[in-house]
Amino acid sequence: MGQQVASERNTRSGAVGTARRRNMPANRRRDTGPELALRSALHRDGYRYRCDFPIDLPEGRVRPDIVFTRKRVAVFVDGCF
Repeated sequence: MGQQVASERNTRSGAVGTARRRNMPANRRRDTGPELALRSALHRDGYRYRCDFPIDLPEGRVRPDIVFTRKRVAVFVDGCF
C-alpha cells in the first residue's frame, strides 16, 4: 500500500513538472500588460526612464522593470502568472 501511494505521488509531481515546464516559458519577463500600462502613463506625464536596466549589487545582479537613473529609483512591477 505504501508503495502505491508513493508511485501515485511521483506521477502527480511528474505531471505538474511537465505542465510547469510547458507553462513557464509563456510567462513574459518584460512588456507585460501592467508594465506597459505603467510605462505608457509615465511617458505621457513626461517621465523618462530605462527599461530592464541591469544593476550590479553586492548580492548579485538585478534587472528592475523601470529605472529612473538620475533619481536612482528602481521600480519592480509584480503581477500574477
